[in-house]
Amino acid sequence: KLMRYDRIERECTSLRTCLVGTLAMIEEHQTSANNLIAKSMVDLQSKHDDMEESVKAKLGFHGQLINNQRWEYSVPPVDSSYWTDNYIEDYEVNVTRMISQMKHTTTQMRRGEYFCGGFGVFSDLEEEALPYDPALFGHWKEWADALSQYRHYLNQCRNKGL
Repeated sequence: KLMRYDRIERECTSLRTCLVGTLAMIEEHQTSANNLIAKSMVDLQSKHDDMEESVKAKLGFHGQLINNQRWEYSVPPVDSSYWTDNYIEDYEVNVTRMISQMKHTTTQMRRGEYFCGGFGVFSDLEEEALPYDPALFGHWKEWADALSQYRHYLNQCRNKGL
């Protein structure tokens, strides 16, 4: 009977060892699974926060576009005599073209019609920078205000790599 008892005791010890090993493996897998779930939750929360921020920005931009339906370019045209009295003829032609371009680009940005890609205000003048001219201030202000409003769309373009 003692041998039988020893054999049963060894089998019980073997089963306990096996059970302890199995429980350790289950705990390890459970910890690993919990870590994966926790990481997934953090990732999902981050994506949710990003999407929420994006939706808020899009709604804000949409609201601006709705408000801009009544927007009109407010800078009065510069009288052509201003240019002819103060500058050479080429300057008048180029600046008038540039102002027209500024007005067009400003209007497109205000209405959300401008698309991703490079844009700016260009001049055919040979000088690298336009000279200081108070007649251009209103046009630059309108363009800069539209660009400031349009930055949400430009950020989307940048995020898409466009």
